[in-house]
Amino acid sequence: MEYSLTKQGKIKLVITDKKITKLPEIKNIDILDCSKCELITSIPYIEGLLKLKCCFCKSLTSIPIIKGLKYLNCSRCISLTALPKIDSLKQLYCSYCSLEFIPNISNLIILDCSSCILLKEVPNIESLKDLNCSHCINLTFLPNIRQLKRLDCLDCSMLTTIPEFISLEKLYCGYCTSLTTIPNIIGLKILYCSDCTFLKSISNIEGLELLYCEECISLTSIPNIGGLNELHCQKCTSLTFIPNIEGLLELDCDGCRLLTSLPNFNNLRELDYFDCPWIEPDEERMDNLIKLQQWFDRFLRRKKLEKLIHLVNCYWFSPDGPGGKGAIRRLNEMVKE
Repeated sequence: MEYSLTKQGKIKLVITDKKITKLPEIKNIDILDCSKCELITSIPYIEGLLKLKCCFCKSLTSIPIIKGLKYLNCSRCISLTALPKIDSLKQLYCSYCSLEFIPNISNLIILDCSSCILLKEVPNIESLKDLNCSHCINLTFLPNIRQLKRLDCLDCSMLTTIPEFISLEKLYCGYCTSLTTIPNIIGLKILYCSDCTFLKSISNIEGLELLYCEECISLTSIPNIGGLNELHCQKCTSLTFIPNIEGLLELDCDGCRLLTSLPNFNNLRELDYFDCPWIEPDEERMDNLIKLQQWFDRFLRRKKLEKLIHLVNCYWFSPDGPGGKGAIRRLNEMVKE
């Protein structure tokens, strides 16, 4: 049985049992887009709730302490300024609320407080594994949460440092314009730090698999991260050097206009250096890509070399570029089947 409150303030009871001998205890309540709802303390059977969803209730000012509650979603309750400390909670979603403070809920696993623009800090909840505090533009500090696996802190423009987490596997900190460095987070697998305009260095994070650092215009070099599979560093306009990262499979350095050369990556399967005017095509690298393209043609039925390498409008191939008028002819000869 489910219980919900409509926009008109009416109670909606959905009963799926064919025969009712007694009214069962309600476990889930949804109160959605109820603009006149200010308090929810009078809802029947509130003590037995496991899940409460009260999104888009723009007049809601408080939520009661509900013993045993496991799931609370009060997103976009724009008048909500405080939350109760319900230690039984496992999941809390409170994005777009007017919260200045979040209680330290001891058993919480998932916390989404994104776009809480008044929030200045997040409590150190030891059990937390998934934290989304993106677009909290006044957030200045993050605690070193020991069990945290995933952190989304996109567009936290006042955030100056990222802790050296010990369990973190995925970090999304793009558009954090006050960040200057990414620490050595042991065990990190995915790092997305694109558009961090003042980011000057990324630590050599052993075990990192995916690195996205597009448009980090202050970044001058990439560390030689062993085991990295994909590197996306488009439009890093200060980048002058990319190391020979053993095992790299995909490289996109489109728009890195200060790059003058690329290492000979033995395992590379996809390369994009469009708008890198000073990189001269390497015949051995092209030959490796062509052989790999032929393998793809046999097994994946791909027919175009452009799937692997994009050189359109590259200055090197223009008549006035370093390659001269014969550059296109020589490229065509290299890619002939």
